[in-house]
Amino acid sequence: MKTKHILFLVIFILSFAGLSRSQCYTVLSVKGEIVLEKTGQPIKEMDEICANDKLVFSSTDSKAAVLSSEKGRFIIKMSGKKRGNDLTTFVKSVLFQGTGNLSSRGTVSLETEFEDEYFVTGINKLQIDSKNYPMDSSNFFFLRYKYKDKEVNKKLKFSNDTLIMKKENIYNVDGENIKQSLVESVSLYYYEKDKNTSTKISTFKLIFANEEKLKNELNSYIRLLKNSGKDKSYIEDEVLLYIMDVYGKINVDNAKDWVYKNLEMY
Repeated sequence: MKTKHILFLVIFILSFAGLSRSQCYTVLSVKGEIVLEKTGQPIKEMDEICANDKLVFSSTDSKAAVLSSEKGRFIIKMSGKKRGNDLTTFVKSVLFQGTGNLSSRGTVSLETEFEDEYFVTGINKLQIDSKNYPMDSSNFFFLRYKYKDKEVNKKLKFSNDTLIMKKENIYNVDGENIKQSLVESVSLYYYEKDKNTSTKISTFKLIFANEEKLKNELNSYIRLLKNSGKDKSYIEDEVLLYIMDVYGKINVDNAKDWVYKNLEMY
């Protein structure tokens, strides 16, 4: 009987140890700053954090992408219930399954394409409905934003029915490149010369990727996925969903082109 009790205890301990390991996560990236309370240091890429670790968020906008080898990708962020002055919480309390939608294809609807945070990898090329929005020297799109209390208008480039967004053309004032972080939001307008009207379509935060940083970050994630035996199709979807979860809405076609030109997908 005693032997059975000892055996049961050993099995229980081993099972508990295995469960504890499954509740730990590898940090993939961090946006903002999140401090691991037990070390007093900000978490960073490739750190390991566990469900019962306490985190201190520098702000409610801080978040991190993490990976469980068994359960997949998660996002650590302050939930609606936790938002407030108390920015200290357990990992397990702010852990959310990664989400996303990869349905964007072909001609875009300008009314739904842009959201609160719109993230661009490289150059964004959007096929526009040319019947409703013809583009030529008299009809075109432009962005308007405020920079240091100055109103800035930036005419967007185009080619036939394709609207083009490039960082160096947009975030440039008086011939000088500016920090995009100093621009709170941009508004997209459509100008029609014959009517002498500028129609506002949407307002959003336009963010262009730090491409070298993003390459390193995503290549590390891809290597983890390859080492865990994931196939090419799964990795492609995961990389695109990861970008959306961490950085904001993307145009899937443009992002996919950038991924295959810049990352270690093969």
